[in-house]
Amino acid sequence: MTIVAETTGTTTRASRSASLGPEGFEIDGRSVPLVAAQFEYFRHNAIWWPRILDTIKNAGIDLVSIFICWDFHEPQQGRFDFTGETNAARDLAGFLDLCAERDLLVLVRPGPIIDAEWETRGPAEDVMKLDRLHPRFLERMREYINAVCEVLVPAQADHGGPVVLLGVDNEILYPYSTPASQFEVDGDVYIPYDADYYDAAFRSWLQDQYGSVDKLNEALKTGFGSWEDVRAPRYREDHPAFSYESFRFLNAQIASFTRICRDAYRDAGMTVPTYTNMKQLLAYIDWPGVAPELNSIGLNLCLPRNMPGDQALGANWWYRLHRARFPFTWAAEFQSGWIGLDDNFGFISEDHSEYMPMAAQAAGLRGLNFYMFVERDDWSYAPVNLTGKIRPARYERFQRVVASYKGLPATDQHLADIGLLWNLQDHQSIYLDSDEDWSTLPDHWLTADEPKAPPGWWQTFRELTARDVDFRFWIPGVSPGPPPKLLIHAGPPTAEPGYLRAVADLVEQGVSLLAVTPLPARTLASEPDEGMTGDMRRITESGRLVSSAPGQVAADVAALGAARYAWSGTNGVWTFLYRTEDGSVTLGVWNAGDDEFSGTIWLNPRAFGGSGGRWRVAEPRLGTEEPAGPVPERFPVSLAAHSARVFRFLRE
Repeated sequence: MTIVAETTGTTTRASRSASLGPEGFEIDGRSVPLVAAQFEYFRHNAIWWPRILDTIKNAGIDLVSIFICWDFHEPQQGRFDFTGETNAARDLAGFLDLCAERDLLVLVRPGPIIDAEWETRGPAEDVMKLDRLHPRFLERMREYINAVCEVLVPAQADHGGPVVLLGVDNEILYPYSTPASQFEVDGDVYIPYDADYYDAAFRSWLQDQYGSVDKLNEALKTGFGSWEDVRAPRYREDHPAFSYESFRFLNAQIASFTRICRDAYRDAGMTVPTYTNMKQLLAYIDWPGVAPELNSIGLNLCLPRNMPGDQALGANWWYRLHRARFPFTWAAEFQSGWIGLDDNFGFISEDHSEYMPMAAQAAGLRGLNFYMFVERDDWSYAPVNLTGKIRPARYERFQRVVASYKGLPATDQHLADIGLLWNLQDHQSIYLDSDEDWSTLPDHWLTADEPKAPPGWWQTFRELTARDVDFRFWIPGVSPGPPPKLLIHAGPPTAEPGYLRAVADLVEQGVSLLAVTPLPARTLASEPDEGMTGDMRRITESGRLVSSAPGQVAADVAALGAARYAWSGTNGVWTFLYRTEDGSVTLGVWNAGDDEFSGTIWLNPRAFGGSGGRWRVAEPRLGTEEPAGPVPERFPVSLAAHSARVFRFLRE
């Protein structure tokens, strides 16, 4: 292996410490807004790098997010160029110097897989079609990581450089395949589903778990004659217990690769905090189970103009789920332009460029990386073009969004007495109804408008949002903060025993339970369980269990005394209220409808700590602040169709 240059020349500055975790992003122990701009330097003529970085800085952004493309930086196998000897655009070391000169911090995303509409997905061509856990892929991956880290390690903040965060791979999926049409859509290589490879990996894992085929058949209701017969599930043929076990395997593989990749970077000398980016709108992956391997996990969202059909509802679900999983909610990739799909979805308007991130902030997102902030091949409608010139109207929208995200604290408490129980297995059942096998799992982000299962859960979610009854998702044992006063169960009649046990514990602590669908009385294998029977008895004997049905939920939660903290009284206008440790209150208002809203948002005085005192209200997006008088109970708001606004109330 040859590296063209062994030193980076990165400008030396005072060392700094960086952290990323439940409290957000910090530099030297001071909270810093995590607002970043994605710029893929290697896809641009290097003469424009300085001007592009200046436009990022002038937008109010202090963080630059960069993919580093393995395939591009290894022009010959075993020979890496990170200093621009073979092509000026390969001068990663020089690029990092330019960032340091402008006091821009850098989020490096070296992959090994970046996707990013790059033909190989990022890896070198000799391994581009191999699975992440394939031995040859891992061998070559370590060669690349060791090479790129010779540049990145001395450029880290604790060495006086600009690099503060490390993205470990990108949208880690298992299994991984792409449809034949993928190349003409976004330029990625076609990777057919390798059934033999994935069957063998699953078979080996099951052997470790169960030891014998007889034990496997007994536990998972299968009828395999020998280990040679064992293969990946066929959802509509196999017992659900076997299918659910297969999801456990998929998540174990994702966690395993995450750990291997992270350790390869650590072994190569990287010490900055680590994170990864989840694939959008996929419910089968247990990201809280992956979280211990990294410092943070960010979501991904990119949707067509104005989020047509049910897509706004899907985004609403995705943001609430992210807050239920992690105390610091941010997007490692958030739409700032559009891939070449105009024929399918239409172009992205300036209004949409502001609507998407403001709706996300209203619904609880507190940090984001704009993807792509700078236009490049296969990516359009960004605020900055290929040569660093701004598109003034679009650029101004992003300046406003940046100000809004920098104007809120990294964490706060969502004020909602109601918690809609969310269970991973409930939502894995979506795939059992809609897919034949594993081969189509990664494509579910394209089916945002399709009917969802289980129907009771989604009907309940729809009713609460339609009536603007605010609520949290609650995942027992995972969700941060104090539990809601009232929980709603709307899932299927089977579950892991631990789910009902955790719900029973909460009920015994004084939480009320509204059952829209029957509580689960059987395991995922559809077998009775003594523990679940006992948990059911604990719940029913508590006197805190109330039956309901879709269509009655809003009235029933009100009858049970669940407080409303903010509401609009208008269908399609969603309100959210949050409180921070300093006592300030944040109001998010999201108009997902087709009509302009001009009316009153009703606020619960309890959110402001009771009566007394005077308040002022700021809208960081517009840089305004004005007196609000005593504790506000009525707050006038005007919103265009498909728009959102976020306000912050501060005590005078």
